[in-house]
Amino acid sequence: MNTPVAARYASTVILARQARDRPEIFMVRRHHKNAFMANAYVFVGGRLDQVDCATTLTKRCVGRTDYKAVIGLDQDEHRNRGLFVAALRESFEESGVLLAERADGTALETQALNREREALNDKQRTFESILEQHDLRLRCDRLRYLARWVTPAFEPRRFDTFFFVAEVSRDTETRFDPRETTDGKWITIPEALAQARQRQLLLMPPTLCVLESLADCRTVDQLLAAAPDHPVPPIQPQPLRQASELTLLMPNDRRFDPADERRGEDYVVLRDGYWEHLVVPPAS
Repeated sequence: MNTPVAARYASTVILARQARDRPEIFMVRRHHKNAFMANAYVFVGGRLDQVDCATTLTKRCVGRTDYKAVIGLDQDEHRNRGLFVAALRESFEESGVLLAERADGTALETQALNREREALNDKQRTFESILEQHDLRLRCDRLRYLARWVTPAFEPRRFDTFFFVAEVSRDTETRFDPRETTDGKWITIPEALAQARQRQLLLMPPTLCVLESLADCRTVDQLLAAAPDHPVPPIQPQPLRQASELTLLMPNDRRFDPADERRGEDYVVLRDGYWEHLVVPPAS
């Protein structure tokens, strides 16, 4: 039996804005050439880089002091802060949204923001140098920790991903990065789920299940309130052996190890290239 590949830490952010009767969230479509989750619509995010944990960056985190209490990792405080930094950096890279401000509370002007983002994505600048030059503080209090998902052990590329939620204003400009993505759009959660059911939008299991858990939220405040903002058990689906279709069991499934016959079934299954989430209540 092969030893599973170690899962790398990652952060992802659900950027949300209030629409007339529902929150809208920003999603990007991963490039078809991506080795991981090709063509899937995802929240902005990516892996934790070592530099995200550097003191030169984490010292710029403001708005909260409870990083370890929220994230819950046993590593030093810089790793817990680093996951917030990674979330904010990836949001900037993939959507153009930078949740940072100067000491006087002002944000970077749009023209400078766009110029610095292009330089960052072209690898001509570093995130640290941009923050340093403009003396920006990272508004970590704008992020609320929602969930944690770990890629199943059989996958060759694995991530231990921390999901955050952040509110942005209606007039916030967003643009997807064509280097890694091919589309970016604002969409309500019910619309995203409906398009997934109609095979118009590909959602991977974590994205699908997270969206379903937020489907009843009618305001951004409700979305933020749904995020516990404290350590939560990681969700790591496991494959159902000898199934005719690729099937991943959720922890609430009675067939999940260890088996618990008091539970029903809770699993995702890949059919015709799209994932479906099925929940069957326990027999009465």
